[in-house]
Amino acid sequence: MPRRLKIALAAFGAGLVAVAGSAAVAAGDNEEPLFLSCGGHLETQNEVADEASVVWKLGCSGPVRSFAIVTNRPVDSFSPEIDAYGVDGAPLEFRCEGEIPAHGFRCVAKQPARLAYAQGSLTVPTEPCGKTPLRVAIVAAGADGQVGQPRRLVGPDCPRAQAAKRAVPTRKTRSTKGRRAR
Repeated sequence: MPRRLKIALAAFGAGLVAVAGSAAVAAGDNEEPLFLSCGGHLETQNEVADEASVVWKLGCSGPVRSFAIVTNRPVDSFSPEIDAYGVDGAPLEFRCEGEIPAHGFRCVAKQPARLAYAQGSLTVPTEPCGKTPLRVAIVAAGADGQVGQPRRLVGPDCPRAQAAKRAVPTRKTRSTKGRRAR
């Protein structure tokens, strides 16, 4: 994982601990701590000349209070309101916020809940499958204040570039010029 992405993940994680910790105190710590694990994937959408839209989809194993989406490339925009549903199928309210351009943003739930499915979008200034493919990770904070491990979202599905055939290098022959005859 690139150093810049690790630093960004650590910074977002620290911020999430503070947000989730205060939320857990306010909630009264009614739920048992769980190991929180999240995962998901990315899909590319319509690509305009100057920007590319990417849809992210994710789910988590336990109650979620907030999560951060962290990218290896600057994000020009993201959806402030996302589609989110609990394991019981009930809609959940999450609000996403952050500065743009930046290497990510965070989403905070109105009430901690078991997140079965969440979906939102973001745009990046250039092709997500370009020279440096877009990489996105999630760091989630549970209702109990625990922060889960950063998990990279799968995708986007980029066509593999065909490896350019290189000419096979030949060994240079040593020049006998300037050598003494034996």
